[in-house]
Amino acid sequence: MSLEQTLNKLRGIINETLPELELFVDSNVQPSSNDCENLQKHLNGLQEQLSVFKYLKTHKEISPSFGIHSKVSEASIQVDQIREPVKNNQDVIVEIKAAETIENKIDETITVPKKTDSKKLEISLNQRFQFINELFMQNATEYNSAIDQLNQTENWADADSYLLSLKSAYNWKDDNETHKRLKELSKKRFD
Repeated sequence: MSLEQTLNKLRGIINETLPELELFVDSNVQPSSNDCENLQKHLNGLQEQLSVFKYLKTHKEISPSFGIHSKVSEASIQVDQIREPVKNNQDVIVEIKAAETIENKIDETITVPKKTDSKKLEISLNQRFQFINELFMQNATEYNSAIDQLNQTENWADADSYLLSLKSAYNWKDDNETHKRLKELSKKRFD
């Protein structure tokens, strides 16, 4: 889900919440329990979308290794562009020097992320299939990306924020046992 989509959802929830809030501002009106429940529902939705927005705002990278992959792809395109048919030996020497320069630049620009000593999520094979099928609409790639992102988080607050963004993106229900299990496993990582 993009930052702009999340912002539009936030605006929509705020617009839906305003009429509910007006019931509580007017001192002549006594809000009913249904009014209280509706306001609470809107505020919970607002809180979830704010968490998603905050996460997307602070974590702009698509995946933890996307920056590395894009730099490698860009460099390989440049190397391929240099390899054109050569006419004489002088062109071959220039081509080799240019290729070496690009390869040196690749080595300089690509930095391997530091390996942390933090624990990774401990997910059994059965849980993996259950998460893929029930939470990620049978898409193993999206599941793998999400687990990689969760493993990259440095504290429970970031992991919880990311899980909220996933919950919103995939429309997971609060009472979904599989969602609860993923949340428990994520929290256990920081205990």
